[in-house]
Amino acid sequence: METRANYVLIGAFALAGFVGLIAFFLWFARVELDRQFTYYDVRFPSVSGLARASEVRFAGLPVGTVVDVRLSSDDDRVVVRLEVDAGTPVRVGSVATIESQGVTGVSFVGISAGDASAPLLSDTVEGIPEIEPGRSVLQSLSEDAPEIVSEALAVMRQLSEMFNEENRGRVEMILSNLERSSEDLSGALDSFASVTETIGQASTDIAAFTRELEPVISTVAGTLETFDGALSEVGDLAGRVGRTLDEGDAVLRAAQSALASVDSFMADDAPAAVDEVRQTAAALRTQLDTLGIEAQDLIAEFTRTGRAATARLTEAETTLARADGLIERLDTTLETVERTAASADALISGDGAEFVAAATRLAEDDVPRALADLRAAAASARTTADDVSGLITLEAPRLFDDLRSTSGTVRREVDSLGTEARALMATYAETGAAATARLSEAEATIAALDAALARVDGTLASIERTAAAVEDIATGDGAALVADARTMIDTANAALVSVNRIAETDLPTIIADVRAATGTAARVTEQVGADLTAAAGRIEGLSDTASTAVTEAGETFARARATLDAIDAALVTGTRTLDAAERTFDGASRVLDEDITPITTDLRSMITQLEATFATVAEDFPQITADLRAASASADSAFAELEAMAREARGPVSEFAASALPQFSQLAREARGLVTSFDRLVRQLERDPSRVLFRSPPPEFRR
Repeated sequence: METRANYVLIGAFALAGFVGLIAFFLWFARVELDRQFTYYDVRFPSVSGLARASEVRFAGLPVGTVVDVRLSSDDDRVVVRLEVDAGTPVRVGSVATIESQGVTGVSFVGISAGDASAPLLSDTVEGIPEIEPGRSVLQSLSEDAPEIVSEALAVMRQLSEMFNEENRGRVEMILSNLERSSEDLSGALDSFASVTETIGQASTDIAAFTRELEPVISTVAGTLETFDGALSEVGDLAGRVGRTLDEGDAVLRAAQSALASVDSFMADDAPAAVDEVRQTAAALRTQLDTLGIEAQDLIAEFTRTGRAATARLTEAETTLARADGLIERLDTTLETVERTAASADALISGDGAEFVAAATRLAEDDVPRALADLRAAAASARTTADDVSGLITLEAPRLFDDLRSTSGTVRREVDSLGTEARALMATYAETGAAATARLSEAEATIAALDAALARVDGTLASIERTAAAVEDIATGDGAALVADARTMIDTANAALVSVNRIAETDLPTIIADVRAATGTAARVTEQVGADLTAAAGRIEGLSDTASTAVTEAGETFARARATLDAIDAALVTGTRTLDAAERTFDGASRVLDEDITPITTDLRSMITQLEATFATVAEDFPQITADLRAASASADSAFAELEAMAREARGPVSEFAASALPQFSQLAREARGLVTSFDRLVRQLERDPSRVLFRSPPPEFRR
């Protein structure tokens, strides 16, 4: 019996199953019918493990497949064509590399993203663009592994050669030398510690010296203050001497005016007076008694004038005696200065020899010579005063006797003199009064001179105290004043030369002028006595003699004025010398006040810094030595570990190269075969899926 079958229904079910199966396979193969692709070529030097249908990934994401692999006709490279999704942003800077995935080593093409700012590669060229090939990590490792292994073996051999027995001995020798150096350095640090103690002791000594120097500085300051007082006193003395000289100039001007009046009288009025005397001689005889009384008054006036002159000479003698005492004080002061110079010589026996020689020469030659000249001048002045006193004492009585003897003759001649003789006597009375006034002024001048000598005495006492203070300074630290003292001595030498020149040239002239004036006064006195005997006919000669005497007196006063000017110049020179000495002591005081303290402070700070530095070095040096030893030990252990690691890795590396590498090669071949089989299966599915899937025998109903 034949089987009944609905062929239409069977055919419909068969077609539905076939369509469903095709849809399943399409879904399984992820076939996208509306998908668009872009093709790229890559020229690889080697495509080991890569074949058609291999996956293409962009930044790790699958974007296409390899559609063709062929040899290039231009060079020995392999051209691989990639089918990539059209939306994949392959840019100009993108690089294609052959990567391996998983343990099986399935190869795929990886494309890097490149620079986001670069343009797309498909927009820059026409046709099929080419992506720049690159090397993957596995390719770099597989290609560079032999070179790396060879270099590692070379390094290991060099390390083995480096750490041979000879080098080990050298390292041990270096370590032993370093240990000995550390011991020597420790000894050096101990010695340096002793040096630090010595420096500390030196700083203590310097501090003690500074404390001892402070009283010396205070003494110098007191000495400078005393010297300032002495300088101020000398300045006051110079001012008083100037005022005294001004008063002397006023006296000289008054005397010159008086002498000018006498000269005019002698030149103009004397002849007329002589005529009038002759005419009035008779009238004078009647007035003899009155004239006798007036003559007695005149003689009394002259007597008072002589007494005043004697008193002034006595005061001058007292003044000269005080001057002698002052000279003796100067001798004592010079002896003190010589002792001070000897002390200074002990201080500056090296650098100050020249200064001591100059001071000794000044003390032994110039100053005694100047004092001798002053003493001679004082003796001459005393002799002159004695001569004047003797002249007044001896000649005045004789003159009075002559006057008394000739009084009768005068009475006979008085009548011819008349009123003009009375006027002449009145003029002489005024002259005597003026002389008395001048002597009174001379008394004030002598008093001022006495005060000046007292001030000089005080100044000498101050100088003696200053010399004592300078001697104290000389026993301390006075070498810094040598240069300034030389300048002061040169100035003093110049002043002494000026004083000596004045004493040698002007003082003898002054004394000679005084003696000449004294002799002239004596001659005038004798002439007056003789002329009074014959007054009638010799008045004209008397006038000439008086005129000559007045002229000589004027010349004497002029010379005295020149001498006073020279003395004034000498005082100015002495003032400059004292100013130079004051500046010298000011400089010394400034040095002691300003320079000693900063120098001491700098020394102390420097010593403190040295101590801190040495302490820091002493503290850090053991740590540095320990660090060096630790570094050498670490280097030794590191080299030992490298050597052990190389020795241990030699066997595994050899075993890996002998057994593992061939197995990896076999695994790669099997993986390639598997991939090829999968590739063939995929191609068959693409060509005829139904044939691959439904290769079973035909159904029974077809039979």
